[in-house]
Amino acid sequence: MYTGFLLMGFGLSLGLGSWYALIPAALFIVIFVIRIKYEEEMLIEGLEGYEKYQLKVKYKLFPKIY
Repeated sequence: MYTGFLLMGFGLSLGLGSWYALIPAALFIVIFVIRIKYEEEMLIEGLEGYEKYQLKVKYKLFPKIY
């Protein structure tokens, strides 16, 4: 979901021809990385077996990157 939203933000900015709109789209990457960090802490505390799931799924946003 997060990856799709980021791709949509960049695509929409480019589709509309607005180079300035790429700035907030890039800031969303930083915001999502911070959000994912806190969200995973919450999931570890609240969901049984989430740590085991994290070992299987290493990448959060982009495969082989993050």
